[in-house]
Amino acid sequence: MPESALCSIFGLVESDVNLKDNVRNQRENVVLTIANAQSRLGIPVEADPKIDEKAINEVFLKVLDNYIKWCKYLRIRLAWNSLQAINRDMKLFFVSLYFLIWGEAANVRFLPECICYIFHHMARELDAIVDHGEANPASSCITESGSVSFLEQIICPIYDTVAAEAARNGNGKAAHSSWRNYDDFNEYFWSPACFELSWPMRKESPFLFKPKKWKRTGKSTFVEHRTFLHLYRSFHRLWIFLVVMFQALTIIAFRRGHLNLDTFKILLSIGPTFAIMNFIESCLDVLLMFGAYTTARGMAISRLVIRFFWCGLTSVFVTYVYVKVLEEMNDRNSNSLYFRIYILALGVYAALRLILGLLLKFPGCHNLSEMSDQPFFQFFKWIYQERYYVGRGLYEKMTDYFRYVLFWLVIFLCKFTFAYFLQASHQVAISPFARDFIIRPLVSPTNTIVDLPALQYSWHDLVSKNNNNILTIVSLWAPVIAIYLMDIHIWYTLLSAIIGGVMGAKARLGEIRSTEMVHKRFESFPEAFAKNLVSPQSKR
Repeated sequence: MPESALCSIFGLVESDVNLKDNVRNQRENVVLTIANAQSRLGIPVEADPKIDEKAINEVFLKVLDNYIKWCKYLRIRLAWNSLQAINRDMKLFFVSLYFLIWGEAANVRFLPECICYIFHHMARELDAIVDHGEANPASSCITESGSVSFLEQIICPIYDTVAAEAARNGNGKAAHSSWRNYDDFNEYFWSPACFELSWPMRKESPFLFKPKKWKRTGKSTFVEHRTFLHLYRSFHRLWIFLVVMFQALTIIAFRRGHLNLDTFKILLSIGPTFAIMNFIESCLDVLLMFGAYTTARGMAISRLVIRFFWCGLTSVFVTYVYVKVLEEMNDRNSNSLYFRIYILALGVYAALRLILGLLLKFPGCHNLSEMSDQPFFQFFKWIYQERYYVGRGLYEKMTDYFRYVLFWLVIFLCKFTFAYFLQASHQVAISPFARDFIIRPLVSPTNTIVDLPALQYSWHDLVSKNNNNILTIVSLWAPVIAIYLMDIHIWYTLLSAIIGGVMGAKARLGEIRSTEMVHKRFESFPEAFAKNLVSPQSKR
């Protein structure tokens, strides 16, 4: 490798941005990195060794891989026009500049997309200096006194803000919503709005605002509020599925298992339930985002607002149409217009969710959707699942996904079979409470309680007066609902143990294959017993 070329590159950067101590370290780092890449290529060593172009390309693409992906994600131009348009010296220049920025960044190096932002502007700035032909100081690094300092002008403002926010965390005891962490600072650069920070960076930018006492800090995209509402928000799909299935099983039980058109229309009541529970989840999204609205990306806030109004209008529409369907059931002369509209709306919604699921789950469909620039598909994909810079390309294999789906299908099949079909006589051997933990046997007692005449209680009950003894029915069904919601953990544990045991047996984990191994285990047993079960003398 021509040492003079590398020295001139680092000398230019050193004179332009003042990175004296860092230059010596990174010069050696670049030399060793390229030498390692050269050795891995397996090129025969000649008497006069020269650096190969392939080694430089490999190092260039590896070092600047995150920057290239970041520019592609934000749909901005790279600091260079094309890979073929830059020569070997410019590639070394960009690699050296990136290493120098990273080495001088202190704790800011934990913000990789922030490093990309700094590199993007520094590369353009220094490239213009190279084209001009004179080694003038970079304007972004000139201090008020006229000196040149990259650390003081670029790194220190960000570092001071990060340090001020970290001082508010109360040694990890403060609420997540009360201070900005590294993720919040880094996620700021996941949106084209980060270029509002400008270059040189504006000191009055909200990104560089230091926290004030008794004032909530603006988060970027996510705020973690400590609340029990997360029990629903984090597992809302499971809650919705359990409630909808319980409603469907209860309807079938009260209809005595007769599946006809009237039963089907009553079963369609799961539509309003599904829509309303989705609306509740969107309300929680809006509520738990409090604390990030001032600094969050406009697209993230727009998505929350659109989903809120969409779910709200959908729940109102579906509920209204279904009420009309029930009115049509009582009118024998009706032409079932609302029933057809209701079926059409549910069909369109189900088809749309299926298409979006295919686009996001199947690798082939996902790749096609990524290449498509159609606003229609991109909009609905964005509504269905927000797109982040980190994790956007992580998709499991189809075999793993199908095994995961099959695992949960078996769990739900066992759960719902137990909840509905298992007779009380068979359940007595399983649980002393089994007689109360099924749906179908409760239909007859419930109907009997509803048909009872009004009873005069010695202790007047305001809740159950003139409403068919609703409090008695609630007390009858409450244990059933509680066990219905909790027994999924039992089935999950059982199936996990069975599958884990089969996988362990297949992999021969812990298997003792000979008599000699048994003897060795007996020899080590007293030592293991004393180590794990007998407390040391010093702790007695």
